[in-house]
Amino acid sequence: MDAYARNVGKESVRSTTMRRRGWRTRAVTICAVGALTALGTAGTAAAAPVPININAQPVPAADPQITADLFYRGTDEWILTVTNSSANPDGENITEIDGVVAQPALAHGVFINRVSAQESNPGDVLTGSIGNGISISFTQATVNVCFEPATAQESFTCPTMYAGFGPGSTEEYVLTTNDTTESLPVLGSITVQMSVGACVELKHGQRQTASAADNCALPGVTKIVKAKINQKSRAVSFTYKAPFATKYVCELLSDKRIVHRTSCGPAKGYAGLTSGTYYFLVWGADRAGSAKKVTVYGFKIG
Repeated sequence: MDAYARNVGKESVRSTTMRRRGWRTRAVTICAVGALTALGTAGTAAAAPVPININAQPVPAADPQITADLFYRGTDEWILTVTNSSANPDGENITEIDGVVAQPALAHGVFINRVSAQESNPGDVLTGSIGNGISISFTQATVNVCFEPATAQESFTCPTMYAGFGPGSTEEYVLTTNDTTESLPVLGSITVQMSVGACVELKHGQRQTASAADNCALPGVTKIVKAKINQKSRAVSFTYKAPFATKYVCELLSDKRIVHRTSCGPAKGYAGLTSGTYYFLVWGADRAGSAKKVTVYGFKIG
């Protein structure tokens, strides 16, 4: 059995260096800062407004603050960048981005073929290894082909890896379409799935010093208490715990893709796994939000 555990801070994993390699300058800005902002193009005629929802609800009057930019890259690609503002409280992590093709583009037969989070860029790779020949690479570049249907679609769902990305971080998405008309922005709306805590009155520093008694301290680092890997039945199970955590989120990665993600209790198992290298990720959550660090456990099957 080959396995290891590691804790990774999302703030280091998710600090994306923006490199617009030869991208065209035509851009659309989609903002959600306190109130809904209309979509427009830089130096061109205004495009149709694109609403931004957070957790399927209209943007609230205060937190959280999110901005997104849509750039036409040329040919059949658009680049979407989404920023979780550093003004948002710790623990408010973006865990998924959903999008819908704008009606004008849809009327011209434009659909989405593929969405990948963060393009490959060797200069942005963070790599670590702990024995037994297993290494793990966290990159601020493409690793997550989050949407690749058999046929082109008019909407997409793209979960983010590594427990999402927290305040002060930016994620890039490459949207590949079946055709692109530059004058028609491909997206009509964006929905951001976000772990928004109930302790909105407490900001960054305050949450780190909050006591367990007031129930507004962010969960601490999750410790894996037990890991059982059964090569014969191709099944694994884990038990774990984290200070202040009242619930957990579990994620299983393989081949740089999210195999499974779900809310979970203090134990989680998977069965029927195929041969390969996997990474089990777990982080705690409570009413204050999600933990700042995710714990990673790597293992091989077969």
